[in-house]
Amino acid sequence: MCKSESVRELGVGILSAYNEEQKRIEEKIWSFIHVKKGDKVLDVGVGGRAASTRRLLSLGAVVTVLDINSRLLKKHRSLNANRICGDISWLPFASSTFNFSLAYGTLHEVNPDLHQKVISELARVSQNVIIVEPDPVGDQLYSKFSDIWRRAMHSIGKFEDYQPLTYWRRLLEKSKARVLICEKIAHERKLMGVEAERFIEETVENAKSYGVPERYLREFRDLTEDVKHLGMLLSDLNIIIGKTG
Repeated sequence: MCKSESVRELGVGILSAYNEEQKRIEEKIWSFIHVKKGDKVLDVGVGGRAASTRRLLSLGAVVTVLDINSRLLKKHRSLNANRICGDISWLPFASSTFNFSLAYGTLHEVNPDLHQKVISELARVSQNVIIVEPDPVGDQLYSKFSDIWRRAMHSIGKFEDYQPLTYWRRLLEKSKARVLICEKIAHERKLMGVEAERFIEETVENAKSYGVPERYLREFRDLTEDVKHLGMLLSDLNIIIGKTG
């Protein structure tokens, strides 16, 4: 398990209107996450920017971040968080160690066959489980885009499998968690024009950095004109919070 740089994290400093939309959605997501100073939080998947870890630290939480990617953990060694290299499906913690566990954009990169095991482990070690994940359904162009991304990641042995809100709710309930929050946060603005062109360009560069075969890069480029002129509305972002015990 590791949280790679999401396509939704692209364009920092370049796609201003796009980033404003992402910021709005991010703030809405965090409005549901009631972490307070001194809370012990397990953050699974540090990601390229350690965005969720940084946010938790800013709230005064005592953060443990777990990722299988030792390189990313080393990159963020300056953060005031306990860093552990490990597998999310076998958590090295006693029951109810944490007030919260947070999987922010992480679980779609985990083998779906392990999802129930992972969520059961998160429920075991924490009093509250927070899951934030992209919905699989967007507009027609986004569906094409996400299908290319999924196939591209699968081609290099990575998972990129988005699931509906009901899927995550069911897994939480099977883990004996009582669902407190189950919400969709919708995008309101289409990505189009120059922003869309830059977005596709950065997606291609990101895919290249993973070693994705050229045929998938061509498929992304072939979408450019349609996305640029017709616009592409990204899928909703889902947040599910369950209380354990």
